[in-house]
Amino acid sequence: EAGAFRRAALDDTDDDAFTAFIATRASVLAAAKYFLSSGAADKLTVASELAAASSPDAAEEIRTEVERVGGNAAALASIVSAIEETRTIVSGAVKDKICIVGWVGTGTTDIGVNPFHGEYINVGTHAAVADTILSRSFIRVTGPWISVLLSFLLAPLIILGIGRFKPGVRSGMGFFSVLLILAGSFALFAASGIFVGPLGPALAMTIAVVVREALDFMGAEREKRFLRKAFGTYLSGAVVEEIISDPSRLKLGGSKREMTALFTDVRGFSTISEQLDPEALVALLNRYLSGMSDIVLDEKGTIDKYEGDAIISFFGAPLDLPDHALRACRSAILMKRKETALNELFLAQGLAPSPLATRIGINSGDMVVGNMGTERKMNYTIMGNAVNLAARLEGVNKQYGSWILASDATVRATGSELLVRRMDRVRVVGIQEPVRLYEVLDLASDATPLMAQVVELFHVAMDAFEEKDWGEATERFKAVLYLSPEDGPAGKYLERCKKFGKTPPAKNWDGVFNLTEK
Repeated sequence: EAGAFRRAALDDTDDDAFTAFIATRASVLAAAKYFLSSGAADKLTVASELAAASSPDAAEEIRTEVERVGGNAAALASIVSAIEETRTIVSGAVKDKICIVGWVGTGTTDIGVNPFHGEYINVGTHAAVADTILSRSFIRVTGPWISVLLSFLLAPLIILGIGRFKPGVRSGMGFFSVLLILAGSFALFAASGIFVGPLGPALAMTIAVVVREALDFMGAEREKRFLRKAFGTYLSGAVVEEIISDPSRLKLGGSKREMTALFTDVRGFSTISEQLDPEALVALLNRYLSGMSDIVLDEKGTIDKYEGDAIISFFGAPLDLPDHALRACRSAILMKRKETALNELFLAQGLAPSPLATRIGINSGDMVVGNMGTERKMNYTIMGNAVNLAARLEGVNKQYGSWILASDATVRATGSELLVRRMDRVRVVGIQEPVRLYEVLDLASDATPLMAQVVELFHVAMDAFEEKDWGEATERFKAVLYLSPEDGPAGKYLERCKKFGKTPPAKNWDGVFNLTEK
């Protein structure tokens, strides 16, 4: 009967059947204990002996049955004792405790998941729930407004905090802050059971960092476009890209550095311009300036400004160019070559009434370069005595019949790369320090043997001239003109020799000519 009650309680979860099972089991145990304590087994033994004596034929059978009953009684006593012992142990172990019974063996299929385990035996969930209820350690979830508030507070703070760092550091710090928010939320939950949703603030931080870097990138791109636009008309594309890759090369304001300045001007351009209408003049000038300017830019020079037909340029800023003097001289030589090609085109197409002839002055030295002017109007330009000397040398060409004049400072800096010829030591207008003039003729590697011979004879003539041997100098300059009849400087010196032969200069003359014309 107890078994029937037990099956009904388990199968049907019937509380009444379970109560009846407990009561029946208790009454059975009580009956067993009563039987054992009544001495019925001993009394049965005595009665069996009397029966065996009165019935000798059945005595053996009686004694066997009595032994079986006695064994059962002993077994019953052992079972009752084990039950009571087990109950005593269990009672001590589970007193005032909640016991959850479930199957946790290897073969169980009652397996689920929870936030911490991918596989978890479900009976443990009941224990966890009971522990949470008894300890009242419930999860306290904050309202969504807390996450919104944190998003609006933390995102601007982190953006302002990381703004002064470099882009790579900013990005690293921004995404580290996102990890810090996630870790902080977990630490708060582990320590106090308070759960603040981290997804909103973390997402806001991520978006803020990405947007901030995107805006910074766009700002950098705008700055690069500005630099390309601002310097693209003055510098070659390669130089502009180098400045953009390393803006520190471009020092705003004035800075002093050694550079080379180059000034050009077209001989008699005013006369040419008078013979052309404005549209034709502009077209001619634009084609001429474009061809000449491209050469300067290709040599990594900087166009300072245009003054009518004149070009003012410099080499050595904003990029440091160790060979700035050579680049300037090479530009001048290439300009004269370009001039020949342009004149053929201009005359063939009727764009110019006569050939254009460019005079060029070059000087190297310390110059101030930078953005000059006001905050509203600036010009990246050069200033200084060395600049003024380059401008003067361009004009001095008129007095010597030369085309490219360079100072001794420039020629020394070019080494043996150029074919040049030595000329006078002069004081130009506005500059008291004498300077040795050199005419730049060609690149040494491109010079013809005839040109080299002309230079050699010219230097011999100059030696005689500077020794005031006017007769010898006259003959030498005539030899130069014999090889090169249109040599302008040789013709000018020949005139001087004839003049000094008739009227020698003062005996204390130091050989320096004071030029009175610009």
